[in-house]
Amino acid sequence: MELRAQGLVKRHPGVLALDDVSFLVRPGEVHALVGENGAGKSTLMRILSGATMPDAGTITIDGAVVVLDSPHTAHALGIRMIHQELVLVPGMTVAENICLGAEPSNGGVGRSRPSGGHRSPGAGCIGPVATRCGHAESPTCRSRQGR
Repeated sequence: MELRAQGLVKRHPGVLALDDVSFLVRPGEVHALVGENGAGKSTLMRILSGATMPDAGTITIDGAVVVLDSPHTAHALGIRMIHQELVLVPGMTVAENICLGAEPSNGGVGRSRPSGGHRSPGAGCIGPVATRCGHAESPTCRSRQGR
Protein backbone atom coordinates (compact mmCIF):
# COMPACT_ATOMS: atom_id res chain seq x y z
CA MET A 1 0.00 0.00 0.00
CA GLU A 2 1.32 3.44 -0.91
CA LEU A 3 0.12 6.21 1.40
CA ARG A 4 0.57 9.77 0.16
CA ALA A 5 -0.40 13.02 1.85
CA GLN A 6 -0.07 16.22 -0.17
CA GLY A 7 -0.45 19.82 0.89
CA LEU A 8 -1.94 19.09 4.31
CA VAL A 9 -2.93 22.15 6.30
CA LYS A 10 -4.36 22.20 9.82
CA ARG A 11 -5.20 25.30 11.82
CA HIS A 12 -6.14 25.46 15.48
CA PRO A 13 -7.25 28.73 17.11
CA GLY A 14 -4.19 30.98 16.96
CA VAL A 15 -1.89 28.22 15.67
CA LEU A 16 -0.97 26.94 12.22
CA ALA A 17 -0.20 23.33 13.16
CA LEU A 18 0.54 22.06 9.62
CA ASP A 19 1.40 24.26 6.65
CA ASP A 20 1.53 22.51 3.25
CA VAL A 21 2.89 19.19 4.57
CA SER A 22 3.48 16.29 2.19
CA PHE A 23 4.43 12.76 3.21
CA LEU A 24 4.89 9.54 1.24
CA VAL A 25 5.18 5.96 2.51
CA ARG A 26 5.71 3.14 0.03
CA PRO A 27 5.29 -0.58 0.74
CA GLY A 28 8.15 -1.99 2.81
CA GLU A 29 9.45 1.41 3.93
CA VAL A 30 9.95 2.38 7.54
CA HIS A 31 9.91 6.06 8.48
CA ALA A 32 10.70 7.99 11.64
CA LEU A 33 8.85 11.23 12.19
CA VAL A 34 11.00 13.50 14.35
CA GLY A 35 10.94 17.16 15.28
CA GLU A 36 10.71 19.67 18.07
CA ASN A 37 7.65 19.97 20.29
CA GLY A 38 4.99 21.85 18.39
CA ALA A 39 6.35 20.90 14.96
CA GLY A 40 3.11 19.13 13.98
CA LYS A 41 4.12 15.46 14.31
CA SER A 42 1.10 14.48 16.38
CA THR A 43 -1.23 16.55 14.22
CA LEU A 44 0.01 14.80 11.08
CA MET A 45 -0.41 11.39 12.69
CA ARG A 46 -3.91 12.25 13.94
CA ILE A 47 -4.87 13.24 10.39
CA LEU A 48 -3.41 10.08 8.86
CA SER A 49 -5.13 7.91 11.48
CA GLY A 50 -8.53 9.55 10.94
CA ALA A 51 -8.77 11.22 14.35
CA THR A 52 -8.56 14.78 12.91
CA MET A 53 -9.64 16.16 9.54
CA PRO A 54 -7.21 18.43 7.66
CA ASP A 55 -8.34 21.92 6.66
CA ALA A 56 -6.76 21.43 3.22
CA GLY A 57 -4.80 18.85 1.27
CA THR A 58 -5.37 15.34 -0.02
CA ILE A 59 -4.58 11.82 1.11
CA THR A 60 -4.31 8.97 -1.37
CA ILE A 61 -3.89 5.24 -0.96
CA ASP A 62 -2.48 3.50 -4.01
CA GLY A 63 -3.39 6.57 -6.07
CA ALA A 64 -7.04 6.78 -4.99
CA VAL A 65 -8.14 9.83 -2.98
CA VAL A 66 -9.50 8.82 0.44
CA VAL A 67 -11.22 10.75 3.21
CA LEU A 68 -9.99 9.58 6.60
CA ASP A 69 -12.95 10.91 8.58
CA SER A 70 -12.63 8.53 11.52
CA PRO A 71 -10.20 6.03 13.05
CA HIS A 72 -12.64 3.31 11.95
CA THR A 73 -12.28 4.43 8.31
CA ALA A 74 -8.47 4.49 8.64
CA HIS A 75 -8.48 1.00 10.23
CA ALA A 76 -10.64 -0.35 7.40
CA LEU A 77 -8.02 0.97 4.94
CA GLY A 78 -5.16 -0.65 6.86
CA ILE A 79 -3.92 2.38 8.82
CA ARG A 80 -3.35 2.11 12.57
CA MET A 81 -1.71 4.50 14.96
CA ILE A 82 0.25 3.25 17.92
CA HIS A 83 0.21 6.07 20.44
CA GLN A 84 3.39 7.01 22.26
CA GLU A 85 1.83 6.72 25.71
CA LEU A 86 3.18 3.72 27.55
CA VAL A 87 -0.06 3.08 29.42
CA LEU A 88 -1.00 -0.47 28.55
CA VAL A 89 -3.84 -2.64 29.71
CA PRO A 90 -2.16 -5.06 32.15
CA GLY A 91 -2.69 -8.71 31.38
CA MET A 92 -3.48 -8.13 27.71
CA THR A 93 -1.08 -9.20 25.00
CA VAL A 94 0.97 -6.70 23.01
CA ALA A 95 -1.27 -7.39 20.00
CA GLU A 96 -4.46 -6.91 22.05
CA ASN A 97 -3.19 -3.53 23.31
CA ILE A 98 -2.33 -2.39 19.77
CA CYS A 99 -5.66 -3.61 18.41
CA LEU A 100 -7.92 -2.19 21.11
CA GLY A 101 -11.24 -1.39 19.50
CA ALA A 102 -10.80 -3.93 16.70
CA GLU A 103 -11.50 -7.08 18.71
CA PRO A 104 -13.82 -9.67 17.19
CA SER A 105 -17.24 -9.72 18.81
CA ASN A 106 -20.21 -12.00 19.00
CA GLY A 107 -22.85 -9.81 17.40
CA GLY A 108 -21.84 -6.74 19.34
CA VAL A 109 -22.40 -8.26 22.77
CA GLY A 110 -19.16 -8.67 24.67
CA ARG A 111 -15.95 -10.06 23.35
CA SER A 112 -15.46 -13.45 21.80
CA ARG A 113 -12.31 -15.49 21.41
CA PRO A 114 -11.62 -18.01 18.71
CA SER A 115 -12.69 -21.50 19.67
CA GLY A 116 -10.32 -23.14 22.09
CA GLY A 117 -8.92 -19.80 23.21
CA HIS A 118 -5.53 -20.64 21.68
CA ARG A 119 -5.13 -17.54 19.56
CA SER A 120 -5.16 -14.00 20.84
CA PRO A 121 -7.73 -11.84 19.00
CA GLY A 122 -5.02 -9.23 18.45
CA ALA A 123 -2.74 -11.72 16.71
CA GLY A 124 -4.76 -11.56 13.51
CA CYS A 125 -4.53 -7.76 13.54
CA ILE A 126 -0.81 -7.36 14.18
CA GLY A 127 0.81 -10.81 13.97
CA PRO A 128 1.56 -10.82 10.22
CA VAL A 129 3.06 -7.32 10.39
CA ALA A 130 5.18 -8.14 13.44
CA THR A 131 6.47 -11.30 11.81
CA ARG A 132 7.26 -9.54 8.52
CA CYS A 133 9.12 -6.79 10.38
CA GLY A 134 11.16 -9.36 12.35
CA HIS A 135 10.04 -8.37 15.84
CA ALA A 136 11.89 -10.41 18.42
CA GLU A 137 9.02 -10.25 20.88
CA SER A 138 5.88 -12.16 20.03
CA PRO A 139 2.78 -9.97 19.67
CA THR A 140 0.93 -12.59 21.70
CA CYS A 141 3.11 -12.22 24.80
CA ARG A 142 1.64 -10.42 27.80
CA SER A 143 2.36 -6.71 28.23
CA ARG A 144 4.72 -5.57 30.95
CA GLN A 145 4.32 -2.22 32.69
CA GLY A 146 7.28 0.09 33.13
CA ARG A 147 9.12 -0.83 29.97
